[in-house]
Amino acid sequence: PEELSNLINVEYLYVGHNQLTQLPDINQLVKLQKLHLHYNQLTKLPCMASLVNLKELRTNNNLLTTLPADINHLFKLKKIYIQHNQLTELPAIGNLGKLRKIYVSHNRLTVLPDISQLVELQTLVVDHNQLTELPDIGN
Repeated sequence: PEELSNLINVEYLYVGHNQLTQLPDINQLVKLQKLHLHYNQLTKLPCMASLVNLKELRTNNNLLTTLPADINHLFKLKKIYIQHNQLTELPAIGNLGKLRKIYVSHNRLTVLPDISQLVELQTLVVDHNQLTELPDIGN
């Protein structure tokens, strides 16, 4: 619903475990820190460029084939859970310096983006994909 964009003070939006197939525009939710969309039927995500305070994104167990390219503007993002989707590639995320946890198992990835600059990264889970090699992970 369009009314969702009026909730400009929301910091935590949990709509997991539903049957959602799409999301309304959420770019007005600039204070949002946690966005939980897991266990739905989402095939794509809306633009997220203005969600500059987002620290955690959970989109696992949906039907996503891509992620929005503007995810690389979410500089405060610390955790991303995107496992159990149908992703064939990830956008560039190497500039997300605060990223600590990436869960991207059970997708269709054949390659990972450059993650060598993710010096805060503590957890990388990429099992059950179609990877033939891993990216350079630094020194």
